[in-house]
Amino acid sequence: MRLLEVDDDPIMCKSLKTILEADPDILVAGICYDANEAIKRYNSILPDILLMDIRMNELNGLDAAQKILNTHKEAKVLFLIIFSDT
Repeated sequence: MRLLEVDDDPIMCKSLKTILEADPDILVAGICYDANEAIKRYNSILPDILLMDIRMNELNGLDAAQKILNTHKEAKVLFLIIFSDT
C-alpha cells in the first residue's frame, strides 16, 4: 500500500514513517509538510491512502481533503490529529 503522509511537524512525519514502514506492506511514497503541497503531490503520487493532519497553517487538512476528493472521488483519506493537554 502506498501512502502519502501530511503533517506540518517534521518530527511527527519522520516518526510515523518509521512506524508505518515497519509493516512490509506499507510504503510511505511521499511526505508533505502543508496542505497545499499535499494537493499538488497527491496528483503526482496517487497514493492508496492519504494520511493527513487536520490542524495545519494556511489550509487545514479537512479543506485540503475536500479539494482532493473533488478531483479524485476514489481517494481514501485518514485524518490524524494530536492534542496536548499541557
